[in-house]
Amino acid sequence: MGDSENRPEPPARWNPENPGEPGQTEPSNENQAPNRQGASHAAYAVIGRVAFDLSADEQKVFQSARNYITASQVTAVFSLFFGGVLLSSIAVALGCVAYAKLNQLAVNRGGDPELQHVIRRSGAIVIAIAAFALVLNIIALVFLYPAVMETLQGTDLGALTGSAPSTNSPGSSTWG
Repeated sequence: MGDSENRPEPPARWNPENPGEPGQTEPSNENQAPNRQGASHAAYAVIGRVAFDLSADEQKVFQSARNYITASQVTAVFSLFFGGVLLSSIAVALGCVAYAKLNQLAVNRGGDPELQHVIRRSGAIVIAIAAFALVLNIIALVFLYPAVMETLQGTDLGALTGSAPSTNSPGSSTWG
């Protein structure tokens, strides 16, 4: 009843054909050419809320950086469950490569300092996520290493799983 008057308007979409006017909506897919990423047509990238056009070489660098970002994030999360310090170190290395590629793209873009800031910040966030996973894995290693070494030296492997070996049952093996 009165709710339709209080509803906010939907956000306007960015129009790649006319980037100077942010209030225009994006044209429908029916009017677009089937191959948008041809050699003659510039590609567009969006990081955060900043959209920018890319040349063919910049598109390759940006796509490579995105692949490194994805690999770094997946590796960092995976290292928290299975890999430990080694895998999270690899995630940090992948994040550094992604940051270097994004930094290269930001330097090549030149003129717009806001765009350079957004590009560099996205690369730094990837490194921060991987570094956080590395710190958590190092903390876990420091606290668990003495218990694991004590258990391995005492040959009490049942302590690792929480079950103590039974000493009352007669041996049924050949040596037993």
